[in-house]
Amino acid sequence: LNRVNGVHFKIAGFTNLTQDHLDFHGDMERYFAAKSKLFKYGFSEEAVINIDDQYGFQLAASLADRLEIPVVRISSKLNGGKADWYFEAIEHFGTSTQVKIRSSKGELIEGRTNLIGDYNLDNLLMAVAIAVMSGVDPIEIGSNLHHYVGAPGRLEQINLGQQFLAFVDYAHTPDAVDNVLKSARTLCKGKLIAVLGCGGDRDSRKRPLMGEALTKADLPIFTSDNPRSEDPNAILEEMTRGLSHTGKVIVDRREAIEFAVKMAKPGDVVAVLGKGHETGQEIAGVKYPFDDRKVLAESIAGAK
Repeated sequence: LNRVNGVHFKIAGFTNLTQDHLDFHGDMERYFAAKSKLFKYGFSEEAVINIDDQYGFQLAASLADRLEIPVVRISSKLNGGKADWYFEAIEHFGTSTQVKIRSSKGELIEGRTNLIGDYNLDNLLMAVAIAVMSGVDPIEIGSNLHHYVGAPGRLEQINLGQQFLAFVDYAHTPDAVDNVLKSARTLCKGKLIAVLGCGGDRDSRKRPLMGEALTKADLPIFTSDNPRSEDPNAILEEMTRGLSHTGKVIVDRREAIEFAVKMAKPGDVVAVLGKGHETGQEIAGVKYPFDDRKVLAESIAGAK
């Protein structure tokens, strides 16, 4: 839409690309082509690209072939010597992770982070690479790793002293739901309980895929997200059509969250997905106050 014409970027970062916004772009190739426009001379001076992502790998190769702008490649591993920044070691300790981040130039940054989930570690790696490229001292980065927090609503922990873990996450694509549940599973000593809905007036093709991804929880709870102008029951029917699951369908999102908390036992994990940091829920053209973090906290407090 040419919204950034005239803006000059010192560094452009590419994390990943998964199915989203296809109601606008039409298909993944056109979506990728739109994103790729940023990574060219005139817009950006340098690119930092996650080559673990298939589209990132393709973009990095394309830029190298065209000699358009310099490319810095990041990867969760050395990746056959192709990565300029990578994790030399990752060791998980519950809700914290000890990492060693190495560059091809020999820089080593190590410390403990409280960020949870593989995709948050990918984001951390990119942030570290860009920070060093921007002149931040690697020693300063390493000594402050434990202070860094993720974006609001991205595997954000809700802790009121309850005996189970509770998280809110913005996951609203099949891939994101799958990744969040995989991360939550590593922290789970009991059952994984997950709440998810799909937005109205958006790409309906991803609804059954998101529903299928949710069934990887021990107790999947299908609910409303932002129905907008659509019938929430119709959206839920699309999410669950043909699925074999032992979960629950609860149209009212607050009731769904309260049910998840009610079912949680010590050692379980409750994950509320789809809206993350959003503070409203749009139903039939009206936006009502609704914050998953607040509702989840209230539900935990009520249950206690």
